[in-house]
Amino acid sequence: MVLKNGGARWITIGSQSGIISVYNRPRSSGGSGHVLTGRTKENPKPVRALEQLTTAIGVIKLSPDLQVLTVASKGKQDSLRMVHLPGCAVYQNWPTSGTTLGRAKVIG
Repeated sequence: MVLKNGGARWITIGSQSGIISVYNRPRSSGGSGHVLTGRTKENPKPVRALEQLTTAIGVIKLSPDLQVLTVASKGKQDSLRMVHLPGCAVYQNWPTSGTTLGRAKVIG
């Protein structure tokens, strides 16, 4: 699953194994090569590879202000993580083990 959102600032790729790779694209078309800009490096490196989920990624959403990335797996209950951008820090304090989320789905 690829999220090409945020006005070309972030590219997020979710894998079948639950790993999410976050790439940062430059705001201008100039500069050295970056992922998926048409001037790609041979082996681009993600800003961060997130390994908090263990089943296939089914939902990737970016907040309108481009500061929070939400990723979830549809295959397992309560498999949702929120990531603060641009530092790619995963919120560790939510959801807690006492938060019942059920299965993730996209609404709207």
